[in-house]
Amino acid sequence: MVSGHLQEKNGTFYAVLNYVDTLGKRKTKWISTGLPIKGNKKGPKKR
Repeated sequence: MVSGHLQEKNGTFYAVLNYVDTLGKRKTKWISTGLPIKGNKKGPKKR
């Protein structure tokens, strides 16, 4: 199962995914959206 949320880091929005690997250990993956935080506070939350 995978769950996720948006996080602000280094002036950019990131999608943070939490999942369980094949060994049953929790893993976290950070994926950059490429959207700067300035001027995009409402943009990523609508999508």
